[in-house]
Amino acid sequence: MCNCNNEEARECIACNKVTPCCNDKHKVKTPSRVLSSVVTKMVDRERVGIKKYNTTMDRTDLHLIEWMNHLQEELMDATLYLQKMINEHTKL
Repeated sequence: MCNCNNEEARECIACNKVTPCCNDKHKVKTPSRVLSSVVTKMVDRERVGIKKYNTTMDRTDLHLIEWMNHLQEELMDATLYLQKMINEHTKL
């Protein structure tokens, strides 16, 4: 968490938590609509995960290999989604 007491500090989009931040490299005066949309979706997605699994990504009960397996499963799902879109596109 930033300990900045600067009244003009802006919200930091780079930190894990939304806090006032005095670090210039974290400040974005006007984030793009694309970035804003992605951030909103990520926050919404985390809320769904908290509701479903009653935990956050800060959990410490998984070993590295378990995190890697989770990622592998997500990437396999993404590959299926991509193949579905390719199949649909080539039908056109």
